[in-house]
Amino acid sequence: MTYSGLDSRIVVDSGSYRAGREKELQLMAVKAAERVRTSRIPFSFDPMTPNERRIVHLALSEDSTVRTESQGGGVDRKVTIFPA
Repeated sequence: MTYSGLDSRIVVDSGSYRAGREKELQLMAVKAAERVRTSRIPFSFDPMTPNERRIVHLALSEDSTVRTESQGGGVDRKVTIFPA
Protein backbone atom coordinates (compact mmCIF):
# COMPACT_ATOMS: atom_id res chain seq x y z
CA MET A 1 0.00 0.00 0.00
CA THR A 2 1.33 3.42 -0.95
CA TYR A 3 0.44 6.62 0.85
CA SER A 4 0.77 9.72 -1.28
CA GLY A 5 0.26 12.21 1.54
CA LEU A 6 -2.91 13.57 -0.01
CA ASP A 7 -6.05 13.74 2.05
CA SER A 8 -8.93 11.79 0.60
CA ARG A 9 -12.61 12.11 1.22
CA ILE A 10 -15.09 9.31 0.66
CA VAL A 11 -18.73 10.20 0.17
CA VAL A 12 -21.39 7.52 0.53
CA ASP A 13 -24.78 8.21 -1.03
CA SER A 14 -26.98 5.49 0.40
CA GLY A 15 -30.23 5.15 -1.49
CA SER A 16 -29.59 8.46 -3.31
CA TYR A 17 -30.04 10.33 -0.02
CA ARG A 18 -27.74 13.19 -1.02
CA ALA A 19 -29.47 13.78 -4.35
CA GLY A 20 -32.88 13.69 -2.68
CA ARG A 21 -31.74 16.04 0.07
CA GLU A 22 -30.37 18.46 -2.51
CA LYS A 23 -33.72 18.58 -4.33
CA GLU A 24 -35.52 19.02 -1.00
CA LEU A 25 -33.26 21.94 -0.02
CA GLN A 26 -33.70 23.59 -3.41
CA LEU A 27 -37.49 23.38 -3.07
CA MET A 28 -37.35 24.71 0.50
CA ALA A 29 -35.19 27.63 -0.68
CA VAL A 30 -37.59 28.55 -3.49
CA LYS A 31 -40.61 28.40 -1.15
CA ALA A 32 -38.85 30.47 1.51
CA ALA A 33 -37.82 33.05 -1.11
CA GLU A 34 -41.44 33.36 -2.23
CA ARG A 35 -42.46 33.92 1.38
CA VAL A 36 -39.80 36.62 1.78
CA ARG A 37 -40.84 38.33 -1.48
CA THR A 38 -44.47 38.41 -0.36
CA SER A 39 -44.00 39.38 3.29
CA ARG A 40 -40.76 41.43 2.94
CA ILE A 41 -39.70 39.76 6.22
CA PRO A 42 -36.35 37.88 6.33
CA PHE A 43 -36.48 34.12 6.84
CA SER A 44 -33.82 32.03 8.61
CA PHE A 45 -33.41 28.31 8.12
CA ASP A 46 -32.44 26.05 10.99
CA PRO A 47 -28.67 25.46 11.26
CA MET A 48 -27.23 23.55 8.29
CA THR A 49 -24.03 21.85 7.25
CA PRO A 50 -21.71 23.81 4.93
CA ASN A 51 -22.83 21.72 1.94
CA GLU A 52 -26.52 22.32 2.69
CA ARG A 53 -25.94 26.07 3.04
CA ARG A 54 -24.12 26.07 -0.29
CA ILE A 55 -27.09 24.36 -1.97
CA VAL A 56 -29.48 27.03 -0.64
CA HIS A 57 -27.19 29.89 -1.72
CA LEU A 58 -26.82 28.39 -5.22
CA ALA A 59 -30.56 27.71 -5.55
CA LEU A 60 -31.29 31.42 -5.07
CA SER A 61 -28.19 32.93 -6.68
CA GLU A 62 -30.04 33.90 -9.88
CA ASP A 63 -33.05 35.37 -8.02
CA SER A 64 -32.59 39.15 -8.00
CA THR A 65 -35.58 39.69 -5.68
CA VAL A 66 -33.84 38.15 -2.65
CA ARG A 67 -30.34 37.82 -1.23
CA THR A 68 -28.90 35.13 1.02
CA GLU A 69 -26.40 35.37 3.83
CA SER A 70 -24.88 32.81 6.19
CA GLN A 71 -25.06 33.89 9.82
CA GLY A 72 -23.81 32.48 13.10
CA GLY A 73 -20.87 30.24 13.76
CA GLY A 74 -19.91 26.61 14.02
CA VAL A 75 -22.76 24.12 14.18
CA ASP A 76 -25.23 27.00 14.65
CA ARG A 77 -24.46 28.59 11.26
CA LYS A 78 -27.58 29.09 9.16
CA VAL A 79 -28.79 30.76 5.98
CA THR A 80 -31.03 33.82 6.12
CA ILE A 81 -32.95 35.04 3.09
CA PHE A 82 -33.55 38.79 2.84
CA PRO A 83 -35.64 40.82 0.40
CA ALA A 84 -33.36 42.51 -2.16
